Amino acid sequence: MINQSNRARFAFVALSIIAAAALPAIAHNAMSRATESLLQDNATANGETRETQYLEASAAAMAKMMRNMQVRPTGDVDRDGADSDP
Repeated sequence: MINQSNRARFAFVALSIIAAAALPAIAHNAMSRATESLLQDNATANGETRETQYLEASAAAMAKMMRNMQVRPTGDVDRDGADSDP
């Protein structure tokens, strides 16, 4: 049977193991945020952020896709609409 002292010791050891396992993840997350912040500051200093670059590329791709999807009517209703045979 586990007495009160052993129960407290077990809880302490369990919490210590959990904390030790979580510490590298917490430290990595903090370092990632710090690195991202430095990169963001550098990009901002250059006048363009990664988000801005992504949004510009996305808008250009969307515009190209929409241009390529345009269908000009031929004047033949069957060919433009219901007729599926080319």
